[in-house]
Amino acid sequence: MPEETWKVRHRDNIHHTTWNINVTHDPFDWFTHRLTSGIDLVYEQNGRLFPRQEDPANHMWGRRLAQGERQVNDGTELQTTLDYAATATFDVTSDIRSATSAGIQYYTRETHNTDALGRNFPAPALTTVTTASQRFAGEFFSENKTWGAYIQERFEWRDQLFITAAIRGDDNSAFGVEIDPVIYPKLSGSWVLSDADFFDVNWVDQFQVRAAWGEAGRQPGSFDAIRTYAPAIARNDQPGVSPSNPGNPNLKPERSSEIEVGFDAELFNGRWSLEFTGYTQKTTDALLEKDVAPSTGFSGQQWVNLGRVDNQGFDFSTTVVPVVLSGLSWDVTLNVSHNSNEIIDMGDIDFISRGRGNAHAEGYPVGGMWAHNVVSADWDPITRRAVNILCASENGGPMPCSQAGEVYLGSPGPDWNASLSTSVQIGQNLRFTALAEGFFQMRVMSVQEWARDEVFRNSPEAAMLEENPLLAAAIQTSNAYGYWINRNDYVRIREISAQYTLPTDLASRIGASRASFGVLARNPGFLYVHDEVADTDPESRGSSDFYYHQRQNIFPQLTRIEGSLRVTF
Repeated sequence: MPEETWKVRHRDNIHHTTWNINVTHDPFDWFTHRLTSGIDLVYEQNGRLFPRQEDPANHMWGRRLAQGERQVNDGTELQTTLDYAATATFDVTSDIRSATSAGIQYYTRETHNTDALGRNFPAPALTTVTTASQRFAGEFFSENKTWGAYIQERFEWRDQLFITAAIRGDDNSAFGVEIDPVIYPKLSGSWVLSDADFFDVNWVDQFQVRAAWGEAGRQPGSFDAIRTYAPAIARNDQPGVSPSNPGNPNLKPERSSEIEVGFDAELFNGRWSLEFTGYTQKTTDALLEKDVAPSTGFSGQQWVNLGRVDNQGFDFSTTVVPVVLSGLSWDVTLNVSHNSNEIIDMGDIDFISRGRGNAHAEGYPVGGMWAHNVVSADWDPITRRAVNILCASENGGPMPCSQAGEVYLGSPGPDWNASLSTSVQIGQNLRFTALAEGFFQMRVMSVQEWARDEVFRNSPEAAMLEENPLLAAAIQTSNAYGYWINRNDYVRIREISAQYTLPTDLASRIGASRASFGVLARNPGFLYVHDEVADTDPESRGSSDFYYHQRQNIFPQLTRIEGSLRVTF
């Protein structure tokens, strides 16, 4: 009920501070170098309160939450950057120019979180963690450091043809102790055909073709390579530890090799522009979690490098300026991208389940959705149970669920992504903008819907199973999560804004050289949501892991309306 939901208090305070120093020195005409250093500090205070209710035993929240619960979290994330680069430029010939660059980089990231949780308040007026009869606390700290160095050579021919070759080395604190720094090469080139002597197309302002090949890596998590132990209570209530993460001293980063080709074009005096990039990518030494043998003394899974994943796709963007008049202009930009990925190899592992329908399997996308999927069932009014239950199968038609096994139901990542933006400029002072973004052909398991239907049985559908034999069959069938794995397509209005810049003579009256004010709405609503979306916000997720896309009790993104006033003196 909405009136009960409004009793929940949720508050986020975010303080974000950034600063940087950039020093550039040009001792010679042919040599320049720079040093950049900066920090990015985010301090976050989050809190959530379920106040105690008059009758906790019969409240819609359930007894635990209705007795009162308070959770507070303080988190700090600090990123520091140190970047030095130098470039030497020479004219090899009258037509060829060379630029040699080299640099070193050092990055750190520190994350510190403290949590406190209190449950069961003695009275509705008491709402702090200290006043709860059950109190819990936790603390997390991680630090990650990266060293990098590179050297790059760039050649230019008549400001038309550009060729760049580079090599880079990285070392990261998350690598296994047995792993040396890794090396990544790259090679790219572009040709501005419209500047060539033979090119003569009047309606083409600029046309450039480009191609690139390069390698890059993705580092493991901060503690994935480290053997860790968790705190535990030992004999006679003494403090102790128990095995946690087995670690892997040979853990190294994923390595991706990518080839891309594309073009950029401007046509009809800037009224129409086009950009296209097609790419294919092969990732080796992919990071996967492998079950650990119980004989090692550790349980759960261990991060290892044994996978290969292939990606293919394209990005396309076009901007059209349909109206350019005195005092009025209008432009529209459309972006469309498509991506597909496939696990080619997982070593000696055939299938890795990540729980509740999420899994890795050879021949399918990363983190695909897998489950028993009930396709037909009848309702027996005598036993009040589903009968004649059949599930989909990978090998043919429907069959008994015990024989059908789990089937692939879709990818958690969108196959297609599109955005549409537009802006209207009226005179020199007034500007309107809008942006919408859509994601298509993706699936997600609604843990919240599953919990309502199967665990708590408090949904309207679960109360009338005779009218929905498929739901009854899904509840009766082990791991039949397919019923709750739904399409998650949507189109969201991302931003709408208006900005007005005061005329110079008005700004000068307050001693300013420039003044403007505006209003901006972020995430004001949806233009389209697929019929199968079962939750409040199709964009919310319960994990930072993109491929572990599930939702339960996740607050939807806030709609924000922001006002701004900018004055330059």
